[in-house]
Amino acid sequence: MGIACLAFGLYILSPLTIVFNDIEDYVNWIESYHVFSVSILDFVGSYFVCCKYRTWIKDCRINKGKPTPSLLECFLSCMLLQFGGTTVCGMFLGVVPSWCLSHYALNALMCAWWLVFCFPHDLFFRYAASGYGKGNISIFIDYFLHFLRLISTAHAITSWGCDKGLSDKFHVNGIRISESLYTCIFAGMLSGGGGAILADYLNLMGDEPYIPRTLGMFANDNSKIKDNKIVDDKVVENPALFAPSRALLLSTIYIILTNESGHFDYFLGQNRWSRSSAKVLISSFCLMQHPIITDLFQSSFSYQRAISKFVKILNIPDSLNELQ
Repeated sequence: MGIACLAFGLYILSPLTIVFNDIEDYVNWIESYHVFSVSILDFVGSYFVCCKYRTWIKDCRINKGKPTPSLLECFLSCMLLQFGGTTVCGMFLGVVPSWCLSHYALNALMCAWWLVFCFPHDLFFRYAASGYGKGNISIFIDYFLHFLRLISTAHAITSWGCDKGLSDKFHVNGIRISESLYTCIFAGMLSGGGGAILADYLNLMGDEPYIPRTLGMFANDNSKIKDNKIVDDKVVENPALFAPSRALLLSTIYIILTNESGHFDYFLGQNRWSRSSAKVLISSFCLMQHPIITDLFQSSFSYQRAISKFVKILNIPDSLNELQ
């Protein structure tokens, strides 16, 4: 209910404020901003992915005694973790993935990967990667990088996901695709959450990488789940569902507000949001996961719980165990 009230309030007030228009310009600007043929948003996303993967390698070698992955496996895994969502989205829409067509996206990944894994004397990872190694990077820079990472997530759902369905001019059936409500929503969900699904399926950071397994997101909601495994100590949310559920919810909101297909004219009339305005709102939802917000409120917004509450309105059970 609180989210609905917030969205409605922004819907009414945002077109009347100059500040909001300035934010729109910033969101559109940062999406395509690049330095020396390196996309800033893709670089920040790749930075976090590479640091996380390197930390996993260290954990496997020290705590589990497993061999270190080859250089090729390391780079391929980081590429799939970073671009897996847009890759799956491109396959779904029958087009070349957007990162392949970009002049700056892959450059950003290669730059971040080299800094994390190949920088001379390992100085970057040991002393600059905040939260990793001996990272002593300024907390303000760290917060700013997290800010850009979440903005990148919002763009993955909207510009690199839903918009690809809405503007798929090169497909032989492009018009029908742009008019299809569910195709555009699924495109946003796959772009923003498909990477997590692919990483889960290929077990990229598990005991046996690149050996397909049953998706952790298929685990029973009533099961006791922790780190994608069934355990007996306590019930926690399924981490494999976080990215897909966030992308599904936010892409649905984005498609409803822009309403380019006209499916919601009965409810919204001609009061459609521009794509830029809707992207600002989606970015705001993503920023609710920023460390400043989560530390301040000692919790983070749960997209899974939001979807579960909607599902309960439709009287859909949490699992088949509830059926008589």
